[in-house]
Amino acid sequence: MLFALLAAAFAAAPGPVLPLVLPAEAPPQFSEQAAARGVVGLAGALACEPLVEALTLCYRVERDGKLHYVTLADAAAWGLPLDDLRAAAAGALDHSPLVPQEIEGGGVYHQVVAPQGREAVVLLKPEWLTAVGRFPMVAIPARGVVVVWAGGNPETDRIMAVAVRRMFDELPDPISPVVIRWDAGRWVTWGEAKPRPPAE
Repeated sequence: MLFALLAAAFAAAPGPVLPLVLPAEAPPQFSEQAAARGVVGLAGALACEPLVEALTLCYRVERDGKLHYVTLADAAAWGLPLDDLRAAAAGALDHSPLVPQEIEGGGVYHQVVAPQGREAVVLLKPEWLTAVGRFPMVAIPARGVVVVWAGGNPETDRIMAVAVRRMFDELPDPISPVVIRWDAGRWVTWGEAKPRPPAE
């Protein structure tokens, strides 16, 4: 029955629904830019929901080989409230994309290796994340880059937080240096590594 409902949800949209994590300020900026073009109301608002204070979960749809942002007007036209968008996006991958990588000096983290636009599906699949550890840590330093590791080891947490900061500072299309943690069925902010002060 669940698979039938998901299939119906996919059929209501013009293509696969895919999740995307953006900084919390991105949806208001989108609306401002849309209003400047004369697009207001639901058509000028992204279909998003808060993930943590600094991050928001939005959606795109794959159509004609391109990824298009889903607006509230789109979701209404398709008859898909946010809960249904989330369920459809969770079905965009049928297997865990987490690939273990060695940390120099010891330890392991997992990199998401998935088709373009599907990297954030892991955020909707806690069963994949808890296979890494009881309190999985996740960071999305740049678009298309998602890293996961088992939280709780202070040295590993420090190394990864610094690595996330470096990726955020150096990679194109930065998203956030914030590290989040899956804890008791919800996402919480763990923290972030601050940029190094400039050398004197």
